[in-house]
Amino acid sequence: RRNRLTPDAVVDVPVNPLKHTFGLPFFLALLLASRPQGLLWKAPFGSLVVVALAAVSLACELLVQVGLMRGSGGEPLFLFGAGWREAMALGFQLGTLIFPTVVPAMLWAWMDRETLRQFLPARGAKAGPGA
Repeated sequence: RRNRLTPDAVVDVPVNPLKHTFGLPFFLALLLASRPQGLLWKAPFGSLVVVALAAVSLACELLVQVGLMRGSGGEPLFLFGAGWREAMALGFQLGTLIFPTVVPAMLWAWMDRETLRQFLPARGAKAGPGA
């Protein structure tokens, strides 16, 4: 018989949103520092993308924490299949490592290509010493 929670049970799941949402100020700082054309649509659109990915990663962390809960007999309180456990772990890893750091930088690079072109060598130009 599986563990069951009583109807008046309280489940406290610690989830730290700071791990997932630091990409928003990072994205806005990149965008505001470069002052691109169309800032009035780029800032809300990019913020929406970053916050949506943060919400997905928070949900994955919550599910990972819930999946680790054990009853008094040591059996899991909630059973997830192997595929779901892998998906939750992948979402958690992406949400803490990739989404808050790489996604804001990629969004900024996509939205403000003109600023990046200033730092990239011209096409056909040879790079390096003596070029």
